[in-house]
Amino acid sequence: MDFVTGAYLADHGRSFLTMPAEFTDKNGNKRSTIKAKFTDGDIITTPRSQTQYIATEYGVAFMSGKTTWQRAESLINIAAPQYREELIKAADEQHIWRKSNQR
Repeated sequence: MDFVTGAYLADHGRSFLTMPAEFTDKNGNKRSTIKAKFTDGDIITTPRSQTQYIATEYGVAFMSGKTTWQRAESLINIAAPQYREELIKAADEQHIWRKSNQR
């Protein structure tokens, strides 16, 4: 968190969290690193208020100042394409997806 905070507060600083959009689990199954929600036991080290940019190989999501549904849309847009519909469905079930979202 120190690096994110330092970048966030620096003059002209930018805070980036980077990750691959997909990983292979210990059983050999491919999974999305973008999740619909946190699960029990997840360790969160960077608060959403200090997350400026999140990047995958599918793009960069600017997160500062966005509402929950805007954050969901931004993250879905940088998820691996084969997981996007599943993420949209989960966001809709959580009532954080708007019909005005571009899909």
